[in-house]
Amino acid sequence: MNVHCSEEISAEFEYSDKTVPWRGQGTVLLIDDDYFVRLVTTTSLRSFGLKVEAASDGRAGLATWEAAPDDFDLVVLDLLMPSLNGEDTLLELRKCRPDVPVLIISGFSEGDFLTRHACSGPIAYLQKPFRLANLENAARSLLG
Repeated sequence: MNVHCSEEISAEFEYSDKTVPWRGQGTVLLIDDDYFVRLVTTTSLRSFGLKVEAASDGRAGLATWEAAPDDFDLVVLDLLMPSLNGEDTLLELRKCRPDVPVLIISGFSEGDFLTRHACSGPIAYLQKPFRLANLENAARSLLG
């Protein structure tokens, strides 16, 4: 089941360098089983000017992806999820579009995950909890 995060979080985000926040373009597929992580991350990505489709697990994310894989410019993917974990989801995404940039988000350290997947396409890792500026930097880096 595809879950769209339509609720917005009212929050003031501060930037330590007092610069204008980055404004990106594109559509992000966010796959995370934690409702609040989806909500906050969706709101944050939208604050950067990005469109976001959110899914509550790997299977729902793949269903959204398979309906229109060329519509997505970035995938933000949790590693530990029920039903279909992030690593298996990543392998399925890469079968269709090996070039899609993927930002892995997880509460656990990356270990050797990036080493195993470094040659499979553009990929970055962000450990939860993360700051808005770190999410912005990762998205900017992957989207160019």
